[in-house]
Amino acid sequence: MLTIYTDKIKAQSIGDKLNAPQTHIELLDKRKHSAVKVGTQNYTDAMFHANIASAMPIEFRQLVLEYPIFITQSPNSKKFQFSILLGLEPGQNLYIENGKWKAKFLPLDILRRPFNLIIKDNPFDEEALIAIDTKSTMVNEEKGSSLFNNDGSPTKFFQRIKAMFSELMKGAKHTAQMLTLAENLGLIQPVSIEYEINDQPYIRGGMFDLSTEKIDNLNAEQLLQCKQLGLLEASVLMETSRIHVNDLINKAHPTF
Repeated sequence: MLTIYTDKIKAQSIGDKLNAPQTHIELLDKRKHSAVKVGTQNYTDAMFHANIASAMPIEFRQLVLEYPIFITQSPNSKKFQFSILLGLEPGQNLYIENGKWKAKFLPLDILRRPFNLIIKDNPFDEEALIAIDTKSTMVNEEKGSSLFNNDGSPTKFFQRIKAMFSELMKGAKHTAQMLTLAENLGLIQPVSIEYEINDQPYIRGGMFDLSTEKIDNLNAEQLLQCKQLGLLEASVLMETSRIHVNDLINKAHPTF
């Protein structure tokens, strides 16, 4: 039996905090990385062994069809962000089988890897720099997609990566606006997942949700603000996405 509790029950955190793989980040340089190629469609790299990935509001209508969507909080900045749940334990990704991603839609946070964004001051600075994890198994000089042409210009592949990061930055800004309003209105509530397997209880916390009860009690002006930023639609889609939690439980406990 699965129950999603909307209270502060003490539970094992479901997020990856200490299991993040070590990376070797380098700012991309057309001379230094002229021979670099990036392999795609292979998800065996350690960077994919995480049970949470960031989600952008623009992706929700696709994500809701295959992933459970929650709100998580950064352990360092304490800022809230939208996330999809990929597994029930830290380091567990139940959407990967034999190096293949078993879902039709992949979120931008997955597609952008092994690339990262280096941000200096403004977190939404359009001049932020793109970097690459040179120790990723996706990065090599033999096979895959090149980043630069012979003349040093970006390839079509790298241009798509740049466009992807542009969308990610827009999404991050929109997310910050949405969740700042939600926090100010007191709409964000902690939730936990509780279920039993062979009389063994499992409780997973560390996630948050939008309180539909508190949304129903907002005044007309507050409701308009939420509608304009997309919070009302997000709340409905997040609630709908809960059906996929059962799928994760079945994958995590296949003999159940």
